[in-house]
Amino acid sequence: FGISNLFGSLVQANNRFLVYAVSPLLYNAGIIFGALFLIKPFGLVGLAVGVVLGALLHLLIQLPTVSGLSLLPRFTFSPDWNLVRGAATVSVPRTISLSVSHISVFFLVSMASLMAPGSITVFNFAWNLQSVPLAIFGVSYSLAAFPALSKLFIAGDAENFLVKFVASAKHIIFWIVPCTALFFILRAHIVRVILGSGAFDWYDTRLTAAVLALFVLSLVFQAIILLCLRGLYAMGATGKPFYITILGGASIVIFSYIFAKMFELSPIFRYFLEDILNISDVPGTSVVTLGLGFSMGSAFEALLLWRFFAKRWRGVTTQIIRSFVQVVSASVVLSLVAYGSLRVFNLFFSLSTFWGVVAQGALSAIVGIAAWFLVLRILNNQELPVILSTLRDRYWRVKPTSPDTGIV
Repeated sequence: FGISNLFGSLVQANNRFLVYAVSPLLYNAGIIFGALFLIKPFGLVGLAVGVVLGALLHLLIQLPTVSGLSLLPRFTFSPDWNLVRGAATVSVPRTISLSVSHISVFFLVSMASLMAPGSITVFNFAWNLQSVPLAIFGVSYSLAAFPALSKLFIAGDAENFLVKFVASAKHIIFWIVPCTALFFILRAHIVRVILGSGAFDWYDTRLTAAVLALFVLSLVFQAIILLCLRGLYAMGATGKPFYITILGGASIVIFSYIFAKMFELSPIFRYFLEDILNISDVPGTSVVTLGLGFSMGSAFEALLLWRFFAKRWRGVTTQIIRSFVQVVSASVVLSLVAYGSLRVFNLFFSLSTFWGVVAQGALSAIVGIAAWFLVLRILNNQELPVILSTLRDRYWRVKPTSPDTGIV
């Protein structure tokens, strides 16, 4: 799996994103195969075999591409130690930075283990749900931008480097902010449709939805962190981002601890959170403080990274502020319209059935998105025509946006 991730970096660097996108699907397919067909004859060992099989498929799907790029590993008896030393110097801070994010989440899970029974499950469910829009829009845009940003910086093309970064930031904001609004308003419907079965009752749904609501407040900040880090890495700057990432991870833990203590010691703070999230009658509500702490820490880290990046690239904030205000304004309207639509459709659909929940949530989302689209048209948003032209045309007829279209 480690070798496969190395291959993934190689194919990304050469703008081969399809193979990289398919590989995790095969990894999960191996795990599912183990759960369905190997656990009965082999027990828990079958699950482990499924994971190994998935990792092997994750590797094999990338081999033809890596081979075609003439990048397969090979033995050498005269290594370039300066190159090895340079790679280690750049990669070690990044490796530690990645570990910091996992360590901070580990601390949050540890804190959840000290709360009411079921808090870890609620935390993990909400975490997984908020990760979906982040992976689709935040991770994908930042990954796709990284090779182009690296080539532009190495070529000394500062103007197009900034253009590419700003365009990526605008498109991330264009998608992430309305996703945040929809997830916040339709949080109970999303949780109930995906998780609301078996022993997962209505109280579990409401509590998970509340934690999800606080998690999604950090989506735009998490996406900006990903993009800023890759922009800085493309410039070869790993030192300052390393310290900011450590500070950000520590702030997530500190904020979560402070909010958990405030929730325990301050009835006013507890009643405020429970009332605004509509969970006053739900047991075990202290877990919501972890979602709030994570969002506050993510916002703190994102602002530090953006400030550092903006000092290096003057005018970057000015170039995205208009688009940001437009999308946020349209998303506020989306929230209000979607919330009002829920009230209206509640008269026609029963929430006691699966399809009733789906219909009410889907129709409210459609009406809200229509209002969002209308507001963006009125505000003459510049990203909207680009997105629409991409959606109108077939994927293979769209001109690649990478500055090096020959490689794509």
